[in-house]
Amino acid sequence: MVLRVLAVVFSLAMLGSCGQMPRPFEHRPDLKSDLLMLKDRAGIVVAPLAGDLPADPERLAAAMAKRLRDLNVPATTRAGNNESRYLHGWATQKSLTAAPDRLVVEWELWDLGGRLIGSYTQQRPLSRIAGASGGASLIDAMAMEAAPKIAALVQESPDIEARIPGFPGAKLVVAPLGSGPGDSAQSLIPALRAELAAAGFPVSIQQGPRDILVLGKIALGPVQDGHEDIAVTWSVMSAQDGEELGQVDQRNKVPAGSLDGPWGTTAVEIARGAAQGIIDLLSRAAAL
Repeated sequence: MVLRVLAVVFSLAMLGSCGQMPRPFEHRPDLKSDLLMLKDRAGIVVAPLAGDLPADPERLAAAMAKRLRDLNVPATTRAGNNESRYLHGWATQKSLTAAPDRLVVEWELWDLGGRLIGSYTQQRPLSRIAGASGGASLIDAMAMEAAPKIAALVQESPDIEARIPGFPGAKLVVAPLGSGPGDSAQSLIPALRAELAAAGFPVSIQQGPRDILVLGKIALGPVQDGHEDIAVTWSVMSAQDGEELGQVDQRNKVPAGSLDGPWGTTAVEIARGAAQGIIDLLSRAAAL
Protein backbone atom coordinates (compact mmCIF):
# COMPACT_ATOMS: atom_id res chain seq x y z
CA MET A 1 0.00 0.00 0.00
CA VAL A 2 1.35 3.39 -0.98
CA LEU A 3 0.70 6.08 1.60
CA ARG A 4 0.08 9.44 -0.04
CA VAL A 5 0.30 12.25 2.46
CA LEU A 6 -0.44 15.81 1.42
CA ALA A 7 -0.41 18.50 4.10
CA VAL A 8 -2.21 21.81 3.71
CA VAL A 9 -2.00 24.49 6.40
CA PHE A 10 -4.67 27.17 6.74
CA SER A 11 -4.99 29.96 9.29
CA LEU A 12 -8.21 29.89 11.29
CA ALA A 13 -10.27 33.07 11.06
CA MET A 14 -11.71 33.04 14.56
CA LEU A 15 -14.56 35.55 14.71
CA GLY A 16 -16.96 36.19 17.58
CA SER A 17 -20.49 34.88 16.94
CA CYS A 18 -23.60 33.84 18.79
CA GLY A 19 -25.82 31.86 16.40
CA GLN A 20 -27.59 28.54 16.71
CA MET A 21 -27.38 25.79 14.14
CA PRO A 22 -30.57 24.85 12.31
CA ARG A 23 -32.48 21.59 12.73
CA PRO A 24 -32.76 20.44 9.13
CA PHE A 25 -35.61 17.95 9.54
CA GLU A 26 -37.74 19.77 12.08
CA HIS A 27 -41.10 20.54 10.46
CA ARG A 28 -44.78 20.71 11.38
CA PRO A 29 -46.66 17.73 9.95
CA ASP A 30 -49.89 18.70 11.71
CA LEU A 31 -50.44 21.60 9.29
CA LYS A 32 -52.00 21.41 5.85
CA SER A 33 -49.37 21.22 3.11
CA ASP A 34 -49.59 23.58 0.14
CA LEU A 35 -47.18 21.28 -1.69
CA LEU A 36 -49.66 18.41 -1.69
CA MET A 37 -51.80 20.39 -4.12
CA LEU A 38 -48.98 21.25 -6.51
CA LYS A 39 -48.09 19.35 -9.64
CA ASP A 40 -44.40 19.53 -8.66
CA ARG A 41 -44.60 17.95 -5.21
CA ALA A 42 -40.84 18.18 -4.61
CA GLY A 43 -41.09 21.78 -3.44
CA ILE A 44 -39.31 23.69 -0.68
CA VAL A 45 -40.53 24.18 2.87
CA VAL A 46 -39.02 27.38 4.31
CA ALA A 47 -38.49 27.37 8.08
CA PRO A 48 -38.10 30.51 10.22
CA LEU A 49 -34.48 31.49 10.74
CA ALA A 50 -32.71 30.70 13.99
CA GLY A 51 -30.16 32.93 15.68
CA ASP A 52 -29.80 36.67 16.10
CA LEU A 53 -31.96 38.17 13.35
CA PRO A 54 -33.04 41.83 13.83
CA ALA A 55 -36.36 41.12 12.09
CA ASP A 56 -39.32 38.75 12.34
CA PRO A 57 -38.03 35.29 11.27
CA GLU A 58 -41.50 34.07 10.28
CA ARG A 59 -42.02 37.09 8.03
CA LEU A 60 -38.66 36.41 6.39
CA ALA A 61 -39.65 32.76 5.81
CA ALA A 62 -42.90 33.91 4.18
CA ALA A 63 -41.06 36.43 2.01
CA MET A 64 -38.55 33.76 0.94
CA ALA A 65 -41.33 31.32 0.02
CA LYS A 66 -43.13 34.00 -2.03
CA ARG A 67 -39.94 35.02 -3.82
CA LEU A 68 -39.19 31.37 -4.64
CA ARG A 69 -42.69 30.95 -6.08
CA ASP A 70 -42.06 34.07 -8.20
CA LEU A 71 -39.06 32.18 -9.59
CA ASN A 72 -41.26 29.16 -10.46
CA VAL A 73 -40.08 27.08 -7.50
CA PRO A 74 -42.94 25.57 -5.43
CA ALA A 75 -42.43 26.81 -1.86
CA THR A 76 -44.39 27.13 1.36
CA THR A 77 -43.90 27.85 5.07
CA ARG A 78 -46.38 25.12 6.00
CA ALA A 79 -45.92 21.35 6.20
CA GLY A 80 -44.22 19.37 3.47
CA ASN A 81 -44.52 15.85 2.12
CA ASN A 82 -42.22 12.90 1.54
CA GLU A 83 -40.65 14.59 -1.51
CA SER A 84 -40.12 18.02 0.01
CA ARG A 85 -36.86 19.82 0.51
CA TYR A 86 -36.31 21.94 3.62
CA LEU A 87 -34.67 25.35 3.69
CA HIS A 88 -33.16 26.31 7.04
CA GLY A 89 -30.97 29.18 8.05
CA TRP A 90 -29.32 30.81 11.00
CA ALA A 91 -28.29 34.42 11.54
CA THR A 92 -25.36 35.82 13.49
CA GLN A 93 -24.01 39.30 14.04
CA LYS A 94 -20.24 39.49 13.87
CA SER A 95 -17.56 42.07 13.59
CA LEU A 96 -13.88 42.64 13.08
CA THR A 97 -13.98 45.39 15.74
CA ALA A 98 -15.54 45.81 19.17
CA ALA A 99 -19.16 46.25 18.03
CA PRO A 100 -21.09 44.00 15.63
CA ASP A 101 -21.21 45.58 12.18
CA ARG A 102 -22.40 42.76 9.90
CA LEU A 103 -25.35 40.41 9.76
CA VAL A 104 -24.36 37.02 8.33
CA VAL A 105 -27.07 34.56 7.30
CA GLU A 106 -26.29 30.95 6.37
CA TRP A 107 -28.94 29.14 4.32
CA GLU A 108 -28.93 25.35 3.89
CA LEU A 109 -31.24 23.25 1.71
CA TRP A 110 -31.75 19.62 2.82
CA ASP A 111 -33.81 16.67 1.71
CA LEU A 112 -35.56 14.29 4.10
CA GLY A 113 -32.94 11.61 3.46
CA GLY A 114 -30.35 13.69 5.26
CA ARG A 115 -28.56 14.90 2.10
CA LEU A 116 -27.39 18.48 1.98
CA ILE A 117 -28.39 19.81 -1.43
CA GLY A 118 -26.51 23.09 -1.14
CA SER A 119 -26.02 26.29 0.81
CA TYR A 120 -25.71 30.05 0.40
CA THR A 121 -24.20 32.74 2.64
CA GLN A 122 -25.29 36.36 2.58
CA GLN A 123 -23.95 39.35 4.51
CA ARG A 124 -25.49 42.74 5.14
CA PRO A 125 -24.08 45.78 6.99
CA LEU A 126 -25.98 46.42 10.20
CA SER A 127 -25.61 50.16 9.65
CA ARG A 128 -28.24 49.89 6.92
CA ILE A 129 -30.80 48.43 9.33
CA ALA A 130 -32.36 51.33 11.23
CA GLY A 131 -35.69 52.80 12.21
CA ALA A 132 -39.13 51.26 12.34
CA SER A 133 -38.98 50.18 8.69
CA GLY A 134 -35.58 48.54 9.07
CA GLY A 135 -36.99 45.08 9.71
CA ALA A 136 -39.32 45.15 6.72
CA SER A 137 -36.60 46.53 4.45
CA LEU A 138 -34.18 43.90 5.64
CA ILE A 139 -36.65 41.09 4.98
CA ASP A 140 -37.37 42.29 1.44
CA ALA A 141 -33.70 42.76 0.62
CA MET A 142 -32.64 39.39 2.02
CA ALA A 143 -35.38 37.45 0.24
CA MET A 144 -34.69 39.26 -3.04
CA GLU A 145 -30.97 38.44 -2.84
CA ALA A 146 -31.06 34.87 -1.51
CA ALA A 147 -34.06 33.35 -3.33
CA PRO A 148 -32.40 33.16 -6.79
CA LYS A 149 -29.39 31.40 -5.23
CA ILE A 150 -31.64 28.85 -3.51
CA ALA A 151 -33.75 28.39 -6.64
CA ALA A 152 -30.61 27.61 -8.64
CA LEU A 153 -29.90 24.66 -6.31
CA VAL A 154 -33.06 22.88 -7.50
CA GLN A 155 -33.31 24.21 -11.04
CA GLU A 156 -30.04 22.80 -12.34
CA SER A 157 -30.22 20.11 -14.98
CA PRO A 158 -30.81 16.64 -13.46
CA ASP A 159 -28.30 15.27 -15.99
CA ILE A 160 -25.49 17.02 -14.13
CA GLU A 161 -24.19 14.68 -11.46
CA ALA A 162 -21.72 15.79 -8.82
CA ARG A 163 -18.46 13.88 -9.10
CA ILE A 164 -15.03 13.76 -7.48
CA PRO A 165 -12.44 13.93 -10.29
CA GLY A 166 -10.19 10.88 -10.16
CA PHE A 167 -12.52 8.95 -7.84
CA PRO A 168 -15.39 7.57 -9.96
CA GLY A 169 -18.52 6.69 -8.02
CA ALA A 170 -17.16 8.13 -4.77
CA LYS A 171 -18.92 10.47 -2.35
CA LEU A 172 -17.44 12.50 0.49
CA VAL A 173 -18.52 11.27 3.92
CA VAL A 174 -17.60 13.68 6.74
CA ALA A 175 -17.66 11.65 9.95
CA PRO A 176 -19.07 13.16 13.19
CA LEU A 177 -16.57 14.67 15.62
CA GLY A 178 -15.98 12.56 18.70
CA SER A 179 -15.55 15.58 20.96
CA GLY A 180 -14.47 19.18 20.96
CA PRO A 181 -14.83 22.49 22.79
CA GLY A 182 -18.18 24.25 22.86
CA ASP A 183 -20.71 23.09 20.29
CA SER A 184 -18.05 22.26 17.68
CA ALA A 185 -19.27 18.67 17.39
CA GLN A 186 -22.74 19.95 16.43
CA SER A 187 -21.78 22.94 14.25
CA LEU A 188 -18.48 22.26 12.50
CA ILE A 189 -19.38 19.04 10.68
CA PRO A 190 -22.64 20.37 9.12
CA ALA A 191 -20.75 23.51 8.09
CA LEU A 192 -18.04 21.47 6.34
CA ARG A 193 -20.62 19.29 4.58
CA ALA A 194 -22.36 22.44 3.37
CA GLU A 195 -19.14 23.96 2.02
CA LEU A 196 -18.18 20.78 0.15
CA ALA A 197 -21.67 20.43 -1.32
CA ALA A 198 -21.68 24.09 -2.36
CA ALA A 199 -18.39 23.48 -4.19
CA GLY A 200 -20.12 20.85 -6.31
CA PHE A 201 -18.87 17.70 -4.59
CA PRO A 202 -21.17 14.75 -3.76
CA VAL A 203 -21.67 14.62 0.01
CA SER A 204 -23.41 11.83 1.91
CA ILE A 205 -23.98 10.67 5.48
CA GLN A 206 -24.18 7.05 4.29
CA GLN A 207 -20.82 5.33 3.76
CA GLY A 208 -20.23 3.13 0.71
CA PRO A 209 -17.18 1.07 -0.31
CA ARG A 210 -16.03 3.59 -2.94
CA ASP A 211 -16.44 6.64 -0.75
CA ILE A 212 -13.84 8.95 0.74
CA LEU A 213 -13.92 9.54 4.49
CA VAL A 214 -13.06 12.84 6.17
CA LEU A 215 -12.24 12.48 9.87
CA GLY A 216 -11.82 15.58 12.02
CA LYS A 217 -10.00 16.10 15.30
CA ILE A 218 -9.69 19.24 17.46
CA ALA A 219 -6.90 19.77 19.99
CA LEU A 220 -6.43 22.71 22.37
CA GLY A 221 -3.08 23.62 23.87
CA PRO A 222 -2.40 24.97 27.36
CA VAL A 223 -3.45 28.51 28.27
CA GLN A 224 -0.57 30.98 28.14
CA ASP A 225 -0.89 34.75 28.56
CA GLY A 226 -4.65 34.53 28.13
CA HIS A 227 -4.47 32.59 24.87
CA GLU A 228 -4.45 28.97 23.78
CA ASP A 229 -3.43 27.13 20.63
CA ILE A 230 -6.08 25.32 18.59
CA ALA A 231 -5.29 22.69 15.98
CA VAL A 232 -7.93 21.20 13.68
CA THR A 233 -6.78 18.18 11.66
CA TRP A 234 -8.78 16.59 8.85
CA SER A 235 -7.66 13.13 7.74
CA VAL A 236 -8.85 12.12 4.26
CA MET A 237 -8.86 8.39 3.48
CA SER A 238 -10.34 5.69 1.31
CA ALA A 239 -13.30 3.88 2.86
CA GLN A 240 -12.43 0.73 0.92
CA ASP A 241 -8.96 0.01 2.31
CA GLY A 242 -8.30 2.76 4.85
CA GLU A 243 -5.47 4.23 2.79
CA GLU A 244 -4.75 7.79 3.88
CA LEU A 245 -4.77 10.24 0.99
CA GLY A 246 -3.56 13.12 3.10
CA GLN A 247 -4.30 15.62 5.85
CA VAL A 248 -5.47 19.20 6.10
CA ASP A 249 -4.10 21.04 9.14
CA GLN A 250 -5.48 24.30 10.52
CA ARG A 251 -3.81 26.08 13.43
CA ASN A 252 -4.12 29.37 15.25
CA LYS A 253 -3.87 31.06 18.65
CA VAL A 254 -7.17 32.28 20.13
CA PRO A 255 -8.28 33.99 23.36
CA ALA A 256 -8.63 31.40 26.13
CA GLY A 257 -12.19 30.14 26.48
CA SER A 258 -13.43 31.84 23.29
CA LEU A 259 -14.45 28.47 21.82
CA ASP A 260 -16.25 27.14 24.88
CA GLY A 261 -19.72 28.26 23.73
CA PRO A 262 -21.59 28.33 20.40
CA TRP A 263 -19.26 28.48 17.40
CA GLY A 264 -21.78 30.04 14.99
CA THR A 265 -20.03 31.61 11.99
CA THR A 266 -16.64 30.59 13.41
CA ALA A 267 -17.54 27.05 12.35
CA VAL A 268 -18.38 28.35 8.88
CA GLU A 269 -15.05 30.17 8.56
CA ILE A 270 -13.10 27.07 9.63
CA ALA A 271 -15.17 24.81 7.36
CA ARG A 272 -14.56 27.10 4.40
CA GLY A 273 -10.78 26.84 4.80
CA ALA A 274 -10.96 23.11 5.43
CA ALA A 275 -13.07 22.54 2.30
CA GLN A 276 -10.54 24.42 0.18
CA GLY A 277 -7.77 22.25 1.58
CA ILE A 278 -9.69 19.00 1.06
CA ILE A 279 -10.54 19.90 -2.53
CA ASP A 280 -6.90 20.74 -3.26
CA LEU A 281 -5.77 17.54 -1.58
CA LEU A 282 -8.12 15.37 -3.64
CA SER A 283 -7.03 17.11 -6.84
CA ARG A 284 -3.40 16.33 -6.11
CA ALA A 285 -4.12 12.80 -4.99
CA ALA A 286 -6.03 12.07 -8.21
CA ALA A 287 -3.05 13.23 -10.25
CA LEU A 288 -0.63 10.78 -8.59
